[in-house]
Amino acid sequence: MVPPSRTSKDSVLQNVQNSPIAEQRLQHTQSLFMQSVNVASIAILSTLGVTYVLDKIKDRQDKNLREEIKDRLDATLRDS
Repeated sequence: MVPPSRTSKDSVLQNVQNSPIAEQRLQHTQSLFMQSVNVASIAILSTLGVTYVLDKIKDRQDKNLREEIKDRLDATLRDS
């Protein structure tokens, strides 16, 4: 025996499948979902790109700072 909720879902699905308005709404909903997915993907990729650039800048600044510290330490050792 099939539960009543299952048969009512099936009948609703049959009505939806035969309805052009329901089909349009479904396509619109799918389109909105895909737009949201695309926006989220772009946001994630943009964040990764910005993070990469900031890391490269930080690495360059760290390298410059290490060189500066090394040069000052060498100069201090030569003076003493």
